Amino acid sequence: MPIDTEVKSKVLVNPAYEVETVDAVLLSGQNLKQGDIVDIITTGGNVGKIQGTDKATRTNLDYFGVLGEDCNATGADRRTFVIIAGSLNENYVALPAGANRVITWDVKLALRKVGIRINKFLES
Repeated sequence: MPIDTEVKSKVLVNPAYEVETVDAVLLSGQNLKQGDIVDIITTGGNVGKIQGTDKATRTNLDYFGVLGEDCNATGADRRTFVIIAGSLNENYVALPAGANRVITWDVKLALRKVGIRINKFLES
């Protein structure tokens, strides 16, 4: 799925690099924002809010990607897209509400393993 103007206007994506996205389904009961880190959380492949980030509550930090748009699935599963590779602005990437929203080095390293680099870059 191409990155739309809204994504670029929020400066989530570093325009100097290509990004790769995949279609996904956000599991019902969630309302996530663009830039939230998501993981595959069902055997059917639905994505959703990660369940914790520190090593005491989550032993593997293998994330799936970063949500490419705001997605409200509070009433039912909802189609969306996830960025799975590219260079993203640290100011617009976040752990979902309820988790520690600070992007620490271990989170950056886990995202790098799936092809996402989290950097600070100037907004135009």
